[in-house]
Amino acid sequence: MFLFKISVGATPVVRAFRIADHSVEESAINRSMNNIRVFVIGCTALLFTCAQTSQGANDRQLEDAVANKFFEIRAGANLPRLSRIRSRAEVEEITCTAASFGGIRNTRVTVYQTSDPTIPSPELRRLALHETPEGKAGYTRFAVAVWPVRGDKSAAEKSYWVGIKLYLSPIWELLTYTMTDDIGHQNDWTKDVSSNCRGMH
Repeated sequence: MFLFKISVGATPVVRAFRIADHSVEESAINRSMNNIRVFVIGCTALLFTCAQTSQGANDRQLEDAVANKFFEIRAGANLPRLSRIRSRAEVEEITCTAASFGGIRNTRVTVYQTSDPTIPSPELRRLALHETPEGKAGYTRFAVAVWPVRGDKSAAEKSYWVGIKLYLSPIWELLTYTMTDDIGHQNDWTKDVSSNCRGMH
């Protein structure tokens, strides 16, 4: 390109260099901006991954074990079987928060710490043996979450936080949060969730 411009005249040479310089400068800026974007995206993904790794994740197998104990306790007491909610954000994120900070001030979800979630605790037994007073809308469902305590590495020192909550039927739950004094309070529990546990379900 430069040889062609030089063959035409001296003046275009200067213009050619200016155009080329401008093109190179613009190209360099574009490359820099792309590199910055890639860097920011990479850092964001790394931070998210590190947060998940440092916090760990809920143990699905132990959750199944706790749920089975719940079923067994109710069956042994000849109480109606409750259906299980496989994944409930409220229970999982509250339990995750408890595991992160050694407890949580929350009255909506029952949480407790144990070294062996497969052994029924007093809290689990109390909820499993709950009976609905006659003539009232009762609980028909439950959800459970099991989260390892942060920092526990060896099997001998392993401990967990277990979270469990009873729920009304879907229709009664809907009515509770749309036609009673609880309107607008359905997501109050999110105020108790730590930032590192949001969306961990």
